[in-house]
Amino acid sequence: MAVAWVGDLFLALLRLLVVPLVVTSMVAGVASLGDVRRLGPVGGRTALYYLATTFAAVLTGLLLVNLVRPGGRYQTPYDRALACFHLAEDFPSLARRLHQRHPEQRVQKDRALLLLANDLTLSDDDPRFRCAFEALGRQRFPKLAQELAAGEVDAANALREALHAGLPSVRDTLDHLRIQDHPEVARRLDRGELTPLEAVDALLAARRTGPWEAVRGLLFTLVPANLFRAAAETNILALIFFSLAFGAVCTTLGEGGRRLLALFDTANEAILRLVHLAMATAPVGIACLVAGKLGAEGGGGAVVHLVTSLLAYAATVVAGLVLHAGVTLPLILRLAGRRPPAAYGRALGRALATAFATASSAATLPVTLECAEAAGVSPRAAGFVLPLGATVNMDGTALYEAVAVVFIAQVYGLPLGPAEQAILFLTATLAAIGAAGIPEAGLVTMVMVLSAVHLPMGGMALILAIDWLLDRVRTTVNVWGDAVGAAVIDRTPAPGG
Repeated sequence: MAVAWVGDLFLALLRLLVVPLVVTSMVAGVASLGDVRRLGPVGGRTALYYLATTFAAVLTGLLLVNLVRPGGRYQTPYDRALACFHLAEDFPSLARRLHQRHPEQRVQKDRALLLLANDLTLSDDDPRFRCAFEALGRQRFPKLAQELAAGEVDAANALREALHAGLPSVRDTLDHLRIQDHPEVARRLDRGELTPLEAVDALLAARRTGPWEAVRGLLFTLVPANLFRAAAETNILALIFFSLAFGAVCTTLGEGGRRLLALFDTANEAILRLVHLAMATAPVGIACLVAGKLGAEGGGGAVVHLVTSLLAYAATVVAGLVLHAGVTLPLILRLAGRRPPAAYGRALGRALATAFATASSAATLPVTLECAEAAGVSPRAAGFVLPLGATVNMDGTALYEAVAVVFIAQVYGLPLGPAEQAILFLTATLAAIGAAGIPEAGLVTMVMVLSAVHLPMGGMALILAIDWLLDRVRTTVNVWGDAVGAAVIDRTPAPGG
């Protein structure tokens, strides 16, 4: 569509901010803890609580999204094209290979279409070929569509050329499989010696590794040989790991370290100002992204499938947030904070309502402090835990990012194996530290997590239309998590007490 480029420009603006935001926000987040050697019992328990609850939130989100598979309900152009051939009745062998569990025996949807397009038992003018080409989306291939309408090319050849050209999902798959790390495959693809589909097969074959190789790959992702190359390639997990370690060391350097951290704190404020400016363009950017996505789907039944998938995704996110806020956090409050969850929740009601209305942990902080102290939390615990939690404790945001990224992967048909999900688990947990308590900042950290597992940024167009509502729900969970933390930490005895 004509407006899609505006949405792409908005995504480019977000990508521009990712690397500086990761570095400055992570360093500033660690600096807010003070000298890590002197955290003491209160600081130590606070850090442990933040990590434990964020881990639990991300794990809840990953379990739910893999169980429900909301993105699996979405019909891709490949699904609609394959439906034209009635595989179960007319091509049962190919239908079985599509659903094989073993990668060596399974055939991908785009490969299945290419096999059908080259099936010599079918006439080149078989109406199923035209149906499949239309399902792939004539707006993606206007020249081929014109030639087909004029009779200059038959339907089978139009389908073959569309598949060999590489649909967006094929190109996204090549990026997801990091073709830049396989220069020989990239060269053969550029020379035309491999089709995009054959390049995908070559990358998948090179990727089949055992569990120890996957662990080793994860460790090398955390500790790259060149930090600047990691930044250039948007290796988010490595940048997060380095920034957290760098910030922690800086807190131990005395006056010189404090001056350096003050510089990072100022830089973080400047980056957040840029985030505010970028988000001022969000209504237009999001509208253009969504319009472009709907236009690419071609309208009609395809849009219905897209909306159905979005509703399933939203329900999965909300279910995960409710499970975390209604089961995990109350259990921690009861066992570690020794408080009745229902009574404490009622006392925090005004703060939770404010969080939902403002979609900002920072804006809600004064109300949260007042409600927590009225509920019996000591000013010492509330004054330490709640301001810190409003910046670095984002359970709801971490859960949302985990669900959203897996949903996007499911829609694009890009599998996230155990290694990728481990990277997602760590990145979503740590990126939540960078999700400062301002409206919509989670969208920027979403770019971080998508980059970490090499998924296409365009997938954000799928979820931005309903993010305004989910942002309010996850912010409410963030504030509830901070308040529970204050009650739990309140049981920590003062030093020397």
